[in-house]
Amino acid sequence: MPITNNSVAVLTIPDISDYNSERVNYGICSKLTPEFDVTLLGPEQTSDRIADAFSIKRGVKRGYQNKWLRRLLLVPLTFYLLYTHVRRERPGVVASFGNLPVNGLLCAIVSKLTSSISVVRVTSDFTNLWKHQTGTASTVVCFIKNNILGVLAIRLADNVIVLGPVMEEKLQTRGVDPSKLWAIPQPLHIEREDNRADESAMSNVVRTEFDIPDRDQLVLFVGYFKRSKGPKRLAQTLQYVMERSTNTHAVIVGNSGEYEEYVKQNLQRYDRIHFKGWVPHDRLSTYFQSADVLLHPSNSEGLPNVVLEALHYSVPVVATDSGGEVPVYVSNIGADYQELGEMLLNRCYHTDPCPETVRDPQNRRLYQDLFDSIGSKPE
Repeated sequence: MPITNNSVAVLTIPDISDYNSERVNYGICSKLTPEFDVTLLGPEQTSDRIADAFSIKRGVKRGYQNKWLRRLLLVPLTFYLLYTHVRRERPGVVASFGNLPVNGLLCAIVSKLTSSISVVRVTSDFTNLWKHQTGTASTVVCFIKNNILGVLAIRLADNVIVLGPVMEEKLQTRGVDPSKLWAIPQPLHIEREDNRADESAMSNVVRTEFDIPDRDQLVLFVGYFKRSKGPKRLAQTLQYVMERSTNTHAVIVGNSGEYEEYVKQNLQRYDRIHFKGWVPHDRLSTYFQSADVLLHPSNSEGLPNVVLEALHYSVPVVATDSGGEVPVYVSNIGADYQELGEMLLNRCYHTDPCPETVRDPQNRRLYQDLFDSIGSKPE
């Protein structure tokens, strides 16, 4: 039976103005319009295009409380915001596309209390994230959030979006009802398609910037220096390659994260490793089109946009199996830094196709199929 009310309430984190949060929320919510009336609940900071495209109900206002009081009040006030909105407006679906342990759980609880239908989204092998934390306190907090609250959110939710068959199978083995699992890949987001108009010219830009000869291999890394991104494996792999090859260069795009200094201290002595720092996302296509291969040594991720972008620009990806969907789309998988390094040294890697299911219109159709097929709960 179709949804009787074509409105969808989407619970977000307070700040969805950064690139990743903005891209996910806009990318998914825009796929539901105009068939569904989407309201975003909770954001205090957002982008102009989100503000223009959707109705927004503000959450806890920044600056009204000090940092600790704000943290204490954020969850109960967010629950109140969601609960009162759902009771008043009676949306057909209550959804959260990120922050599974908090927002996902709140959506699942409120849907049970209000006889609405909940949709939550799993973006990584979340029950193993605690293994990649540093310090006892962070490890314990991460375990409680994901392995207790996150698992509870999935148990209570009516529908669970996963990024592909890997996570779908893992949840089924943990006893999750297969009928409520929906495999929908991460939507591909490309800032500037027009850059592909002259790929031959674009491919020389980065080589010229760092004085990299055309005959030399250019290895690209794009990401933060967080533990989940595999910064130690990144440093080990590039050290392994640099010690054995004189015709390979690496360009590292990104900054911030607890391992930034570690990576720099281990790699700055090589004059063929170039640290670019942060690059605006509308200029990343230049780096992809200049690269011979993307190195993705992550420890724990679902289906990162950087991998999809590389596939979109026909750049081979050399990666680790990070517990998510990357091995479904990438054939060049290494178990450790030596295997990654050998693939780079021997240039033994293949170009994998970019799956059509991450692009529109197929990705849009998958989301619309999910919401079209959701039945309303009996009164």
